[in-house]
Amino acid sequence: MEAKECKVQDILTENKKFIIPSYQRPYSWTVDNAEQLIDDIYKSSQSEENGYFIGSMICINKGQNQYEVVDGQQRLTTLSIIVSELKKSSRFRG
Repeated sequence: MEAKECKVQDILTENKKFIIPSYQRPYSWTVDNAEQLIDDIYKSSQSEENGYFIGSMICINKGQNQYEVVDGQQRLTTLSIIVSELKKSSRFRG
């Protein structure tokens, strides 16, 4: 097992496929959870701190850029949804 620090930007933009195993609970974050995450990230970006610690994620490398998410599914899914919606919004605006 290997632990390393990764930037959220790298996780979401690199060509990686994250697999949510069947033993994981379904996605359950509410709008309030997502808003709190966005607010925390924004506040961190406005401070002198060096980045925002989003919490640990545990993934098992299954090879061929596929990773099984053991811990961090709710945060990863929420961030993926946010990025997807931002991309759609920017395409819509031109």
